[in-house]
Amino acid sequence: MTMFSKFGDPDAIDHTSASDSIDLMAVASALWRGKHWLITGIFLGMLIGGYYAFFVATPTFKARALVEFTPQQNAVVDIQSIVSGNTTDTASLNTEIESIRMHEMIEKLVLRLSLTEDPHFNRVLLGDDARSLRDKIKDLLGLSQETAPLTPDQQAKSEMRATVDRVRDNISATTLSDTHILKITARAHNPRLAAELANALAEIYIEDQLEAKFDAAQHAIVWLTDRAKELEDDVRQQENQINALRATSDLTTSDALEVLNIQSKDFRDLLVVKEQTLTTLRSQLAEMQRVALTPNKAEILAIFDDAPLSRELVGLPDDLAGEFPDAVSARITTLIDQAERRVKQSAAEVETIYASLEKLQARAATQASELQNLQQMQRKLGVTQDLYKTFLTGLQEATVQIGLIKADTHLASRARAPLGADSPNKTLIVAFSIFAGALIGAMIVLLQNRRGEGIRFASDIRKISDLPVLGEIVVAPVKARRKLLEYVVQNPTSALVECIRNLRTSIIVSNPNYAPKVIAFTSSVPGEGKSIMALSFAHNLTGLNKKVLVIEGDIRRSIFRKYLPHSKEAHSIVDVLSGSCKPNDAIQSNEFVGVDVLFGGESKSNPADLFSSSEFENLLDEMREVYDYIIIDTPPVLAVPDARIISMYVDSLIYVVKWDGVSLNQLETGVELLTMAEAPIAGFTICQVDPKKIKRYGYENKYSTYSTYGKPY
Repeated sequence: MTMFSKFGDPDAIDHTSASDSIDLMAVASALWRGKHWLITGIFLGMLIGGYYAFFVATPTFKARALVEFTPQQNAVVDIQSIVSGNTTDTASLNTEIESIRMHEMIEKLVLRLSLTEDPHFNRVLLGDDARSLRDKIKDLLGLSQETAPLTPDQQAKSEMRATVDRVRDNISATTLSDTHILKITARAHNPRLAAELANALAEIYIEDQLEAKFDAAQHAIVWLTDRAKELEDDVRQQENQINALRATSDLTTSDALEVLNIQSKDFRDLLVVKEQTLTTLRSQLAEMQRVALTPNKAEILAIFDDAPLSRELVGLPDDLAGEFPDAVSARITTLIDQAERRVKQSAAEVETIYASLEKLQARAATQASELQNLQQMQRKLGVTQDLYKTFLTGLQEATVQIGLIKADTHLASRARAPLGADSPNKTLIVAFSIFAGALIGAMIVLLQNRRGEGIRFASDIRKISDLPVLGEIVVAPVKARRKLLEYVVQNPTSALVECIRNLRTSIIVSNPNYAPKVIAFTSSVPGEGKSIMALSFAHNLTGLNKKVLVIEGDIRRSIFRKYLPHSKEAHSIVDVLSGSCKPNDAIQSNEFVGVDVLFGGESKSNPADLFSSSEFENLLDEMREVYDYIIIDTPPVLAVPDARIISMYVDSLIYVVKWDGVSLNQLETGVELLTMAEAPIAGFTICQVDPKKIKRYGYENKYSTYSTYGKPY
């Protein structure tokens, strides 16, 4: 849908278009037609802005102090955070800017300049004049909540907090591009105070920075002192442990430990030789003992390599065949005893060497372990001594250099009292007010033109249906609904009645072959005026000397009695359809309107079920024999299904469309629902047409029919 359809020619409406474009010419045309709103908005904006700028706004003065960052490059004991100061990167500068505007910093400024005694910053001193407009309105409406009275201490804290917040709102800090200069800006109601604020805040910031450095340095000195003392105690304790270890152990040097290892190796080598000798001797002893049991001369000579034994065997046969001679046996026994003694002696030597080796190895292992512990303790002592020297040196340097600490910033340029006020900018305020007034005026014009996107012309209806527009009913010059029917009855020659009379003619001649007798009125949504239209139309039919019955089919609302206040509380159509009474007992004759009325009433059953019953159809058939016309007011189509059900029993259905009050989509949906129900829609009637708004929209020339409404015939 294009914007042109909202502000320009109604024929330009394109509901099938998916794009949302703006017709600037249509917008300009709408603004030109509503130029009186633009002029009014501009005038009021200029008036309000000028009054505020010249009579209401309090002049404020702005002063600026410049602070330069000069970070120190030398650092005490290489600890950057102690006195080296701030860096000048962007993040650090932004941090300093925020620190200047912190609550604690501004509170120091308030205390130094006694700003709690200045009514401009401490609004409590102004009394009731300091209360905001919102609070005064709350008091006027009785919406203010009573609070418990504050103690003097609480009152003082509250005033201080409010003063700090107000001063903070008048303080700003920024950096000059590509420099290490910080600009502190202060605003106040007089030039001298503005300069004092900027200078005092800069001085407080520098003092606070220097104080923070002294505190950091003092803290570092205390920490270094405590750490050096702890390290000194550690050195003394470790030295005592080393001395105690040396006193209680047989410690040697690493060279002596190496000698012990060499001796152990020699003993191991000797032990191997001795063990081999012992094995040989034991083998020889075993052979001797075996041969001694075998009287074989050759084996004895081979095993016992002994000259005396050889002489004793000379002359003896090779196979002795029996026992040895006594001399031979004695010599063999002697040789075996000697071999056994050699074996025992060799075994004793092996055991002695093994025991000595074990003692030597144990001594070497003990000394190796103790030497390792000693070396570890000496290395730990060395590290502790180095740390102790480092911290002791740092402590000495920090103590000496604490007197050299200075701030990283200095006041490069003091603020001077400004010669003129910085605000308000009267020209800018007036210009902005004019622009705002023009904008508000334009918004009013555009909102009036696009209000609701309602249907205003017959051409709009033709976009969704080929059915005719049977009438266009001008809005009545009556505000109260209850007075509408009275106006219709008492003003038979008015433009409104003429429109209804024109609608009557259109309906009667809409079908020359079969004049409708049962006519129903419906609409898309509530509030479109179908009920008053049905009553007014019925009254108009009496001008033809016809007998007319009006049935209130919209029983969910039942508003006929509001239009017909003198009607009696009697039976309703619900009673008739339920069989509680006869139609004649429920129908009332209204002399003021000149028609008979069958009012609606409360129903425990669903109204749609009542109208779907055969009783309703029989009622209409019976009334057709009695009345010339039967007018039925049905509920809105989009609200409930009653209208579609009732339409099955009527001859003609009039679709009431409120001018500029219902959208084309709603109307299209309602028509589709009735079409699916095969309702006999005769056409549409546009009601509550407002000629004044038509002229405001600028269509009176193109749609002259509307422009004649309200004019005498």
